[in-house]
Amino acid sequence: MTRLLVLPRLEDLHGGVIALIANYPIHGTDLGPPNLKINGDVPGVVTQYVEEKIGAPVLFINGAEGDLAPIYSVYPDPESGHLSEFRALLGNRILQANEKILNFTTDVHLGESEQFVETPLRAGLIWPSDLGRYIHAVEGGTSLVRIPVRFLVINKETVLWGAPIKMFCEIAMDIRGHSPFPNTFYFGLLNGWLGYLPTGQAVREKGYEPSTSPVTERGEEDVRQRVITYLNGLVR
Repeated sequence: MTRLLVLPRLEDLHGGVIALIANYPIHGTDLGPPNLKINGDVPGVVTQYVEEKIGAPVLFINGAEGDLAPIYSVYPDPESGHLSEFRALLGNRILQANEKILNFTTDVHLGESEQFVETPLRAGLIWPSDLGRYIHAVEGGTSLVRIPVRFLVINKETVLWGAPIKMFCEIAMDIRGHSPFPNTFYFGLLNGWLGYLPTGQAVREKGYEPSTSPVTERGEEDVRQRVITYLNGLVR
């Protein structure tokens, strides 16, 4: 099960809302290939709805949506896809979570860093030369995918971390459960896309996401262990 998380709200000195950041994992695929109109899909409709309610900008950060599709998917138009219903299905949950934010501080400290997680490249794939920074050839003919992972720490209580991958939600939730930070949020598709990061079980079961992923069944454990270790190191 997933649950909605909201990052700290930004307010002015008089308590007026400057901006709200919402973090939730969901594919923006309510509308499918038959729809040829530019549309914000679920994140766009929800963001617009919440902005109208609070009177301030909302930044919707998509989480680990790799294996999470909206309840209505790949419809030809917003009407048949019930797109407006997501204002209540998700937008109202964001508004409810927003009401629970009670602790504020004017003393904000930020710390950012980056680490690369290396994991074996799936056999039979040809890596594009223009992405050479994200591949590492080792002795014996093995190649490792280099996944850049970025971290933003806020006041030693909150960490936002992300990577250019569509991660399965179970992985991000497990990392959150082992994180030393009270608030841990995953930012999916950060600065691009290198493919899916499925669980090891999903790779063994096969299917669409593993078949388009550049990593092996070791990918989940390599990312999980490296990120958890790094997060624990950030609080020392």
